[in-house]
Amino acid sequence: MNAAVVCLVWLVVAPAAAEAAADNARKLSATELNNRGVTEAQAGRFDVGVDDLRQAVQLAPADEQFRKNLSGMLTDWALKLLASGKVAEAEALLREALSHDAANGRALVELGDLYYFRRSDFDTALEFWKRANGKVSAATWQAVAGRISQAQRDQVVERTFNSIRTPH
Repeated sequence: MNAAVVCLVWLVVAPAAAEAAADNARKLSATELNNRGVTEAQAGRFDVGVDDLRQAVQLAPADEQFRKNLSGMLTDWALKLLASGKVAEAEALLREALSHDAANGRALVELGDLYYFRRSDFDTALEFWKRANGKVSAATWQAVAGRISQAQRDQVVERTFNSIRTPH
């Protein structure tokens, strides 16, 4: 093979090989970020862990496991915030969790609970709870179904109360 042909082949093959190597490096970096993020979040350092997981998802947006890990850790962090009364921050994290994994049943249930118990917004609570059907365990769904029944009864009472006019 003459040198011109070798150079021509190299010019065609080299960019593809370089791009493949860059993809592998990004994937490895994303995997490392994912693993470190999970470890940090499990240790209770949610801000650091979630930041790593967000970076992993940004580097490898098609990786479903990275997205599920991020969604799960956002949900865990939101529960910690709810326990300390930081409702608005928790809601934002739960909504972000669903943006990464729409099938995150825990996030759906928690958002339903947030709207029902902390905001008395029965319609929104019902919407989130109903979306959790099939995405949580049977035992959890049974508890959620009880909440749905109660919220529907509460809606009737509230609508009846609001429809009563008094002369005052």
